[in-house]
Amino acid sequence: RFRRTNVTVRVGEAFVAIESEPNLNRIQRRKHMNQMSEEIMMRIAELFPPEKRGPYRRRRNAEMSA
Repeated sequence: RFRRTNVTVRVGEAFVAIESEPNLNRIQRRKHMNQMSEEIMMRIAELFPPEKRGPYRRRRNAEMSA
């Protein structure tokens, strides 16, 4: 027999990734992609309790106070 497991699903606020400019060079495009990756990871981390956010625990607070 299988056990029933409680599952919690959290859905964050919708957001749109900023499109990169078509005329960016390779280095600028890579920088933009890294920034967008960080933003996506921050949005995912915000769905977790603070003690479960790992390396993204303090980044948003540091960005907001800067």
